This record gives sequence, structure tokens and C-alpha cells, in this order.
Amino acid sequence: MFNIEQESYKHFRSIVRERTNKILVWVGSGLSQPVGFPSWSALRDSLCAELENKAKNIVEDVHEKERLLKAASEARRHSNLWVAFEIVKRTLGETSFQAAVRA
Repeated sequence: MFNIEQESYKHFRSIVRERTNKILVWVGSGLSQPVGFPSWSALRDSLCAELENKAKNIVEDVHEKERLLKAASEARRHSNLWVAFEIVKRTLGETSFQAAVRA
């Protein structure tokens, strides 16, 4: 059950009531799952699969292939999804990471 006595919640409620700041609401992926968006862990798995697919297409550079597969494995094992996303982002690069998330 949600604790409405949390200081952070009271502060947020005050901002909403008094309109002292603009509010940006960040909602987790759970609410979006019925329309086809993945859960956070499914997104991580999809991004790791992207790394693995990229590695499969590398024929000549064995070290790069190993680097990609190692990063995918590390990201899949990591219990903190945000750290896993950072691992994938760092390995794929900003542009490829953004494209994979959009896909």
C-alpha cells in the first residue's frame, strides 16, 4: 500500500496544489504493457539481443565480437536495470541505442 505520509509525497502534493513548479510525471512501463510496450526487463533483453545480433554480423574482428557479447552478458546479469541500460548504451553508442529503444 502507498504511504501518503512520506515527506516526498507531501512535498509533491504541495507543488501540485500550489502550482509553484511545472510538473513532469514519469510513469513506469507497467502501465503501457497492454498496448504493446515492453516491461523494463523485456526492454533490457531486447537491447541485449541487439548487441548479440550486432556481434553475430561481425566476421573479421574477433575482439569486437567478444566485447559486444561480453557487454550483452553483463547487462543481462545485472540486477539494476538502469546500470544494464548504461552498459548497452555505452557499448552500442548513443545513436544505435536510441534507435533500438525506439524500435
